[in-house]
Amino acid sequence: MEDLSKYVVFSEMTQLPRVVEASGNKYSVIEGIAGELMSDGISEVYYVGCGSSYYAALGGAMPLLRSPLNTRTFIQPASEFFFYYIDLIGGRVQSGGSLAVFFSRSGETKEVVLALDESRKRGVKTVGFTCSEGSYLDRNADYSIVVEECFEEGVYMTKSFAALYLLGTLASIAILRLNNIDVNIDLDRELRLLKEALANVSSGVKALEHIAVKTIGKRAFAILAPGNLYPVALEASLKFKEISYTFSEAIHALEFRHGHNALLERRSELQLIVLSLSEDPSHEKNMSLYRELVEKGFDALLFSNDSAADYFIPWSGGTYLAPITYILPLYYITFLRSILLGYNPDKPLHISKVVLSI
Repeated sequence: MEDLSKYVVFSEMTQLPRVVEASGNKYSVIEGIAGELMSDGISEVYYVGCGSSYYAALGGAMPLLRSPLNTRTFIQPASEFFFYYIDLIGGRVQSGGSLAVFFSRSGETKEVVLALDESRKRGVKTVGFTCSEGSYLDRNADYSIVVEECFEEGVYMTKSFAALYLLGTLASIAILRLNNIDVNIDLDRELRLLKEALANVSSGVKALEHIAVKTIGKRAFAILAPGNLYPVALEASLKFKEISYTFSEAIHALEFRHGHNALLERRSELQLIVLSLSEDPSHEKNMSLYRELVEKGFDALLFSNDSAADYFIPWSGGTYLAPITYILPLYYITFLRSILLGYNPDKPLHISKVVLSI
């Protein structure tokens, strides 16, 4: 294949370890902000974003969703939050504090701006996670965390997805720790493992090129993922559409038997990718599903840190940060697919870097 380094989007994908380091360095600041907010009394937390930022918010909220924390946690696309939830939240503020955490690469996305303004009018406390210093979100949220290293020159969110996902996860960890809930994580070690794993993925692009070539004839992809990995499946599915103009769907892994099996009739056109993490409680069931799909005649690939994987994910840490490792090989595959199909991934069609209208 041609020299990949000439593409901006490829260069940005290789920069994920550096972005992880810059984002991880924000933990002490995030912990300080969380401490101030929790001391004021917070009864509900909303993680809010659009597109890839929404998927990052969903991933970042997972530690809260899977904890015994009394604080209620919700994740919403900014448009849904603005049109359907903000009035309800405003009515509850007097009986207990509400916090809205906004995720936005540019800090200028129209739905986020509207939702932020309405939240502040109703007395909702606000935090902004963004990659753009001086943006509307940075200037107007009650608290703001900016990781400028994650802002891309290109259109697609790659570095920024990883950064925003990590910032959300760090916020969740800080909230849990402040509520004396044991998260059982050595954060410095996990961040080091994450940087190493991402660097290992980037050093092995040749194996991903082989997968891209092998699957080039497929007209659609379905990415099956459980639990913590589901936000990654959503993000990867979006990237297949954005970068290689290929239809893709994200499916909760064990939901595949509930109707999606009918796609066996179109199996020659469909590529399945099953994501599974050996530390996940559903891992053995996901492995059984993968074997079942192959036996039925589906073209299925297993991406996992299990040694039986078709593509081995080099992850040896816990469950909180693992998904960030899983997204990178999927980014590379859709990037390579774009080139193989004759597109220029640095010149996307029909999409814009910042959505300024609603």
